[in-house]
Amino acid sequence: MGREPERGDIVSDLVITGTNTAAHYEITLASNGLNIGHSLTEQPSEMMRSMLAQTGGGVAEMHVRSGTNPKNNWLNDTPGAGRPGKTVLAEGNTDYIWITETSAPHYNLAPWTDQGTQPWDAVNEVYLNQWDAADPETGQNLTGWRDWVNLAAANGVTRAFVYQPWIDLTGSEDPASDPYAAYAWADRGAIEARLMGTIRDYLQTGDHAANNYHEAALPAAGLLGVHMIPSSEFLIHIKSILDAGSQPAGVSYADFEADLFSDTIHLNDHGAYGMACLVYSVIYRASPVGLPRATANRYGTPYTTMSVDDAAWWQSEAWAFANNHALTGL
Repeated sequence: MGREPERGDIVSDLVITGTNTAAHYEITLASNGLNIGHSLTEQPSEMMRSMLAQTGGGVAEMHVRSGTNPKNNWLNDTPGAGRPGKTVLAEGNTDYIWITETSAPHYNLAPWTDQGTQPWDAVNEVYLNQWDAADPETGQNLTGWRDWVNLAAANGVTRAFVYQPWIDLTGSEDPASDPYAAYAWADRGAIEARLMGTIRDYLQTGDHAANNYHEAALPAAGLLGVHMIPSSEFLIHIKSILDAGSQPAGVSYADFEADLFSDTIHLNDHGAYGMACLVYSVIYRASPVGLPRATANRYGTPYTTMSVDDAAWWQSEAWAFANNHALTGL
């Protein structure tokens, strides 16, 4: 049996080297961004791009490949949607980057200790060291996150955001390899969110140490400010509202899955609009209240226009949730 993993093990192999020379870390509505993601980020990214275009904001680019992870996106310069991320960053016009992982990235990583049996940081130490040992070329591991963040920082990016994935509403896609297969969807989403918090800590500090997410605690120079887009937790929050029937009068949603999803994992136009409002809130540190109700993709194909009541609800819920979450930097 090998030794217990120790704090800092990953750092020796996965050093964050990229730096930037920006005078400050502030993001404004004119800032440009890049999403490195998959199908759970594509439509919210497109909707935010449309919102920004209609309000004179910055440009929201994306490098998206369906069902993939940061490492696979790094190795494949031809995205399924958007433009090659390395090309976008090399142009030097990107101010922020937001990245996500595939759903439930810990499959087949054993032993995976139940989160209730020992301190969470000890669980994450085991998890991250095993994850780093995954297939270095195509497997899910930290090298993809590191490579994108280093390249972004070297090309002037000053902010990075970790977008939480969520699992299928029907449960685990691989129950035999998933130690949390029996967990309820919302409970499981909270676990995945905590894993993404560990990724954020690594990207910010170069090790596993927790770090204050607020502006005043950021390094004076040399590292990006890294924050969380609590997308999975936001969906859990919205589910709790709809399940309790406590949505305001006029809001057209009653059933979480039927009204907000196009299948059992992908959001429909309504759910994606709400997610776009959350992403906008966290990245731009601005209220989404008053953003356009009508959006379209980059080719001009319109998405469903939100009703006045639905749009107002999404905007207010997204802004409140972003402000009340400890890891968004707001």
